[in-house]
This record gives sequence, structure tokens and C-alpha cells, in this order.
Amino acid sequence: MSDESTVNRYADAIAQAMPPLTARQLELALAAYRAMLAGKPAEIEAIATDAGWDPTDAANQIADWPGVFLDEAKRVIGFWGLTVQPISTHLVTTESGSSWAWCALDPLFILPLVGERGTVAARSGVTGTPVELDVSPDRASRVSPGDEVYVSFLVPSGPFTGDVRLTFCDYVLFFDGKPAADRWTNEHPGTTAMPLDAAAAIGRAMAERFREGNSAQAA
Repeated sequence: MSDESTVNRYADAIAQAMPPLTARQLELALAAYRAMLAGKPAEIEAIATDAGWDPTDAANQIADWPGVFLDEAKRVIGFWGLTVQPISTHLVTTESGSSWAWCALDPLFILPLVGERGTVAARSGVTGTPVELDVSPDRASRVSPGDEVYVSFLVPSGPFTGDVRLTFCDYVLFFDGKPAADRWTNEHPGTTAMPLDAAAAIGRAMAERFREGNSAQAA
């Protein structure tokens, strides 16, 4: 399940489920990701400044996108796979700070997308065993002792919506070894599991598609 055709199939399917962006919108999304990696609620004005957007235009755009979460002060606290709140077992740490990924794929996609290196401290599905990874724009590896890491996947049934965490993220987990991954996927029809190298390749391929596809569109 780690051949190039499988990597491309999953990368294409997941990338296509994400909202289509123009080159200008991509800059706003990247700024939002950088803000979430800092691990603190982010003012939309600060995100807009980082992206070179007018703050009012940025606020309107962010309000239109699904999968974006604000606090009572209208600050961004969750954006497309990252949040500053401890809602998962996937803690992502970079030089900017610490945040939580919605699923196992998110750091494998987001860190290459923004060009940052970080660590992921997670727990295995089924066993709860700690799984610690080092993730950079061109590779991912386990740094904690244990078996080979596997990641479960689900092909999206359509475009991601506001309930993406329930319909997709909850099915994309880290596992400490193939037996734990196989046990979980056997109990969840429609899912499959693949080694970390293949999962990381999917994340990098998604980042490449995200950048190339969106940068080709007119702003």
C-alpha cells in the first residue's frame, strides 16, 4: 500500500476535498497555519498583515471558509487541521510554539506546506502507546522507541465541510505497529493503514498539489 500510485490516489482525493483557493487565498491560508503553529489565539488582523490582506477582506474570507473556528473575541483558534486547543492526542511543536493537529495526517501535510520542521507527540490508536515523530519538509521519522509507525486513512466521500473532524479526521490516526493498525482498520470499514513513510509521502504530495494547483489560479 506504499507504492507511488497509492500515494498519488490518496493525495489527489484528499487535496481535492479541500476548498479550492486562488494564489491570493493561499497566502491567507498559509498565514493562518503559521498563526496556529504559534499555539495562541490569533487576531485576524495579524493574520491579514502576514498575508498582505486588508483586515476586513481577510475577516470576510475566513468567515466564508468551512473548518475555521473562532473564540468569543473573534480570534482564530482552529484552522484546517490545527488548533490552539488540546482537542486531540496529536501535539505539534515547532520553533513558533505548540498546537494540536486534528488528525495524524495534518502535521505530515502542514509542516511541509509551510516549510517548517517540528515534532509530533501522539498516542497510538488501540494501544495508547506514545508515538513521537520528527517531521520536516522532506521526511518524517519516529524518535520514540517502538514498532514501525502506521497511519490509518479514509478516502473522503466529498468536499470537506464544517464537520470534517467527525467525517474524516477521527479516522486518521497513528498506530504503534501493524497489528494495532490492522485491528483498528478491520473494525472500521472503508479505512486502510500504511507505514509512516507512505503517509508522509502523501502529506508532502498534498502540500505540493496545494501549492501548485492554487498558485496557478488567478488571484
